[in-house]
Amino acid sequence: MSRPLSVGVVHTAASPCRCHASVVPALRAQGIDAFEVDAEALPLHLPRLVAADAVFDQTDTVGGRGWLRSAVRTALERAGAALVGPTAAAAALADDKAAARVRLEAAGLAVPPGAALRSPRDRLPRGLAGPFVVKAANEHGSRRLTYAAGRGEALAAARRLVADGHVALVESFVPGLEATVTLLGRPTRALPPVEVRLPATEGRDAILSFARKWTGFKHGAAPGGRLVTGTFSAARVRRLVAMARRAARALGLDGFVRFDLRVRPDGTPVLLEANPRPSLERGADASVAAAAAGLDFEAFLARLLREARRARRTP
Repeated sequence: MSRPLSVGVVHTAASPCRCHASVVPALRAQGIDAFEVDAEALPLHLPRLVAADAVFDQTDTVGGRGWLRSAVRTALERAGAALVGPTAAAAALADDKAAARVRLEAAGLAVPPGAALRSPRDRLPRGLAGPFVVKAANEHGSRRLTYAAGRGEALAAARRLVADGHVALVESFVPGLEATVTLLGRPTRALPPVEVRLPATEGRDAILSFARKWTGFKHGAAPGGRLVTGTFSAARVRRLVAMARRAARALGLDGFVRFDLRVRPDGTPVLLEANPRPSLERGADASVAAAAAGLDFEAFLARLLREARRARRTP
């Protein structure tokens, strides 16, 4: 009798994202030996993770810092773990939003006009017009994300981030609809785009702030915002998917990745950022997109596991 598959789920115990609470029970219900590992205790569990048939790396922060999560994926990859999603190097590039936008611009992809501030003495480029979105270049999950109406407010927010040890990314706000595109597999398959339905298309209520993101913002959630599919025309879907595919190639991402975009009122898509560890909570973007493609949550996870195991067998 063959042994059950063994699958590790690495996460940050203190994170608001509870991916493991969705993934582990769903895998166990399929007879899989699924187990959780807190990223903060990775060295203690590394041998078991390497021996597992696949590993979901859903690390949020290490020591409270988002930029350290790349070290977890690098350690897992170097030790030989069968990781779900992209390589550690590609994930690290995507995690660095300032470096990723340089690569995307070089590939001819539309990103919001912006600048990275690394020193308290740095100033905003003269031609950069507001309103603005200010974020820490190596944070994610909308952590430290703020809206700034004018240059003074944006510069003050950026300097606070720099003082706290971050590279601050200041970008012109892009009005319009927000959307996400999830890609999975090798070669990548695009799931149906998801509209992130926010209270407004302009102003402070038009960004997915940390508070909004982590207070019930899921499929079918309350009027403060929700995720919906089937709202884009076929032509717009093709355009969003094409941009996501080009961005994936530019950043070297495959396996499982989500791209966040805005769609201007004239229909032009603009890339905001790439997420190499999309949330796997039930009702989050990736599971909503999978359901729209005819994959229930369990089938979606099974597809990701097959890809990870195939990648391990094919160097």
